[in-house]
Amino acid sequence: MLHGIAASPDGHTRLASPSLTSLFPMSGKNSRFTLHLAGPSPFARKVQAVAIELGVDSRMDLEPLLVAPGKENVDYARSVNPLKRVPALTLDDGTTLLDSSLICQYLDETEGGSLVPRDGAQRWIVLNVLAVANGLMEVSVQLRYETFARPEDHRWGDFIADLEQRILNALDWLDARADALSHDDPDLAGLACVIAVEYIDFRFPDMDWREGRPALQTLHQALAHRSSLAGTRPDS
Repeated sequence: MLHGIAASPDGHTRLASPSLTSLFPMSGKNSRFTLHLAGPSPFARKVQAVAIELGVDSRMDLEPLLVAPGKENVDYARSVNPLKRVPALTLDDGTTLLDSSLICQYLDETEGGSLVPRDGAQRWIVLNVLAVANGLMEVSVQLRYETFARPEDHRWGDFIADLEQRILNALDWLDARADALSHDDPDLAGLACVIAVEYIDFRFPDMDWREGRPALQTLHQALAHRSSLAGTRPDS
């Protein structure tokens, strides 16, 4: 079999999906990680929550930095992440992983977790919902920049209104699919949903995401008490 190609039972060939641990080094049980993070980033919080769920938070050193528009962060861009984004996770051997969901899936796989199903239909449900929850975080952070960091005389009202509508659209979409996620032992999508809506609570308290979204509210109530979420909440 060629690398990346697998034969299927029907005789056709399909691309095989390599595991993350075949692309990056395995972490040992005594290995340490360095998590580069900034302030109340929901993406960094997602990695911290996953680390707690997997029991590896005691092996994770936190390296805080200030990442915001206008901050050069030359050393960070040169040595860690050329995009100057957080979080980033540096492994024992110096390898650095640069995307929050990639980091979460790497930790889940190397530590033998089950936050992302390994196969079957539920895997794609989780990853699909995760993509929208991540997008909700991205748009919410962007709205924060547009309404707080950008000087008032340079703000674009129509763009701000569009961002607000995208947030409402994403919340409705997640509410329609929240029942498909685990409410007992959380998956990565469920954790991401809670973090996304709590970022809205933190930055935009007047935006009532609970109104008219009973399934999303039930998911939040089922998971928000977990130490991985309660202990990483930005106002804690």
